[in-house]
Amino acid sequence: MSDPSFLLSSVAVHGFRRSAPGTRGGLAGPVLALAALVALLASPARAQTFHQDTQLEGRIGSDIGGIWLIVHDLMPEFRVRYRRNSERKAPKSGSGQAAQDTPDGENENGAAQEPKKDDWESALPFKLGPVPAELDMGSAAPGLIITEITDVRKAADYSIIKGDIVVKVDSTDVRDLESFEDALHEAENSDWIGLQLRRTALKYSTPRLVKIRYVAAEAVADAGGEISTVGKETVSFEILEVAFPFDGEVAKARTGRKFWKPSSEQIEALRESWFKLPKANPVLFAGGEHRVIGEDALTPDIADDPNFAGARFAVVSTLLGNPMRGGGKNIVVYGAREVSRDRISGGYIEAAMGNAPFPITVEFKGRFTMTRLDEFSHKDFAYRNSLNGPKVEEDYDKIELAPDIPEDL
Repeated sequence: MSDPSFLLSSVAVHGFRRSAPGTRGGLAGPVLALAALVALLASPARAQTFHQDTQLEGRIGSDIGGIWLIVHDLMPEFRVRYRRNSERKAPKSGSGQAAQDTPDGENENGAAQEPKKDDWESALPFKLGPVPAELDMGSAAPGLIITEITDVRKAADYSIIKGDIVVKVDSTDVRDLESFEDALHEAENSDWIGLQLRRTALKYSTPRLVKIRYVAAEAVADAGGEISTVGKETVSFEILEVAFPFDGEVAKARTGRKFWKPSSEQIEALRESWFKLPKANPVLFAGGEHRVIGEDALTPDIADDPNFAGARFAVVSTLLGNPMRGGGKNIVVYGAREVSRDRISGGYIEAAMGNAPFPITVEFKGRFTMTRLDEFSHKDFAYRNSLNGPKVEEDYDKIELAPDIPEDL
């Protein structure tokens, strides 16, 4: 029996009939079809996947096929509009008198004055410093981390806390302190400052298992053993929704607001047993579409994003949420910067869109690391078929057929 689950599906669809010679099929076919359909629904899940399609754009140029464990390190991002101080202290010109309150951008006589480029600390309720290595997501614009809150009340009014990373001022990416000051200087005449913040206090990690099938017309290995490809390429990207043996450990790290990393022992155990992992419960997704995009075909919104700077290829996925869990949609983007035979890493963005009269989008940004567990195969299907086969035979034996109707009736 090649694929019991497929056989059951065929029986249910086509109404397979067992009829004795000299009889009409009668009720046997419908009864058997109904019984087979019940057996199909009651049988163990035949796969950990959902319907997914893949489209290749451009050229990848490297063999990325295999069974991969992906670990995402993520933090939520959000925007606030902060109202700068409405008044500023400015000394009287040449008088030596105490400073008087004057509106932003004017001296005491109402004449315009050039604002100080380094006077941003008077406009914002915090101090900044470089992002530590643990929180550096590899972006070309890593931002600056808030090291101290100088005005607790004002910071609280705008939900700004110590440890937040300022990644943008208005539409300008923050690459360092100079770019931050330049952006504030450009917005000096505005009463409001737009800040995009990454909340490190809510950092977490999530694991994911994927199967990538990669076929190229020819493959060439260089002196270092790295494999490059030429000719036509075919790629399929498939997410497997499985329950990992370390899910409890991942949940504990998330509760503790820490990133999680698998141990070498956990990786080795997965290499031996990935195809035996049970289906996740609950299932998060009901369908998905993936675009695998080579460096030569990257669109400007990806190529110009500092989170994906230097990407050799990208994967853009649209994942439809399980309607039993409220539906919605997730857009995820992988920008692969470092690509080798057994490891791929880079920047990652995920936007979760809930179902509502006015859907709210929550955006998470960070990094990902992929570790190759095995060569591409259908071991998972074969394993599940080996489990389902005996049960299907048992279910067939339990089916009671209705007697066929004699032809003379």
